[in-house]
Amino acid sequence: MTLAGSNGRGNPAGRHRSAGFTLIEVMLAMILVGLIIGIGVGGIRMSRKAAETGEHRIEAINAVRTTQEFLRKQLARALPLAFDVDRTEGRNHVFVGEDREVTFVAPMPGYLSKGGPYVQRLALERDRLNFYHRMLISEDDGEEEPVTLLDRIRRGRFEYRGIDEEGKLGDWEDDWEDPSRTPMMVRLSLEFQDGTYMRWPVLEVPLLIDVGGVNNAYRFFGPAEDNSGLMGEGQFVPGASPATSTGNRGVRR
Repeated sequence: MTLAGSNGRGNPAGRHRSAGFTLIEVMLAMILVGLIIGIGVGGIRMSRKAAETGEHRIEAINAVRTTQEFLRKQLARALPLAFDVDRTEGRNHVFVGEDREVTFVAPMPGYLSKGGPYVQRLALERDRLNFYHRMLISEDDGEEEPVTLLDRIRRGRFEYRGIDEEGKLGDWEDDWEDPSRTPMMVRLSLEFQDGTYMRWPVLEVPLLIDVGGVNNAYRFFGPAEDNSGLMGEGQFVPGASPATSTGNRGVRR
């Protein structure tokens, strides 16, 4: 004889308990689901943050690479053309270099040029590296609005290297003393602020021109009132000699 409640078949309460979940089981299931969702959302956020960090690093690397390529091309093609003259010292200004900025004459890239050489200036201003330019021969002496090449710079410095009195390559200097000549090399060192993902390899650019061969190639003649057509100061005469230029004042270096 089998008891009716021995296997739970005859007990309604037993059948009810075996057919559902207890409150504890439901709560545990909800906790597990919440944990799974939290882990999934956290993983998505971490993946998104990693992707954004990777994009920022790529953008930083591209910005540094593009800027270095631009600076290398522009500095390397510096021309021995005077953009100013110091009449008190009797010297043309062909290349003016300081620790915070450098000014020179060079052709612009084709997509930016309107023809002819440009006076170009690179300046470290506050936390930015700015690029200024204007046409060498122009009625307007004002510079264009600056183009910011890089920002969030903690510190930076231009340096220059030339030939010493013994004809050897000299040491790096942060002030180019002879603006009537171009240096042999230009160096730019930069350090960026934290969190920029930027690393600046020291940029050293050799100028393509022969400094010794062009030292006296371009001279500046005539007072400003006689030659106001070019930059309002004077006239460039390639390869001319003051002794053979009648009526003009020549400056020989």
